[in-house]
Amino acid sequence: MALPEIDGGASQCNGSITDSIPVSGDVLVDAWMHTPNALRTDDPLLASLSPRMRAFAGTGSPETDPATRLLVNPAGELDPRILLIGIPTGGQHPDTTISPMPGTDPLFLQETDKAAQSILKIIGEQEQG
Repeated sequence: MALPEIDGGASQCNGSITDSIPVSGDVLVDAWMHTPNALRTDDPLLASLSPRMRAFAGTGSPETDPATRLLVNPAGELDPRILLIGIPTGGQHPDTTISPMPGTDPLFLQETDKAAQSILKIIGEQEQG
């Protein structure tokens, strides 16, 4: 997207998301991400998961345990060291990164709750053991 400069050095853009009303500002933040594919990626962190993960239902999304969000390895077992939430798991858990709305039970907060519970359980087991 080209951002023409307007008075004072700010940039201006418009489009369908702004109902074609021009919007201006000093900074543009673009939070759009490509759908990640851990099986074919240039991202070193995501690529490092590839040999340790099973892809969910033929997608490039790492499969996770729905209750704990622990990574599922190629043998179908849970990896006790890797919890994964958010955009990379979109093939299995779609809409988990949509901002929470008041009065709902948003998937994103359900995801973070499950991961937090798993972490606390792991810490508790380590302290007892």
